[in-house]
Amino acid sequence: MTDKIHLYHPLHTLKPFSDGIWIADGKVIHMNFPLGIKVPFSTRMTVVRLNDGGLWCHSPVEPVPELLRQIDALGEVRHLVSPNKIHYAHIAAWKRHYPQALA
Repeated sequence: MTDKIHLYHPLHTLKPFSDGIWIADGKVIHMNFPLGIKVPFSTRMTVVRLNDGGLWCHSPVEPVPELLRQIDALGEVRHLVSPNKIHYAHIAAWKRHYPQALA
């Protein structure tokens, strides 16, 4: 089966959205549902610079080295936010890379 989801390229690259806000798109992930159904979802994270200079990362995508370098250049990751099950796909890998961040 071919995923018919159009991704915002380049993947795993910070793209400025507004002053102090960036987005980064990741690969398609598949969530398992009952009866053996796998549903594809696109992934997109949002990075916000807080007033104190720290970073708030919502729904982190796959943590590839170049993306991590870009984020490290922005400041210290202080918060990793995953509001529901689908957003947890890569949170453990991010927590290993940024153990000081609140998750």
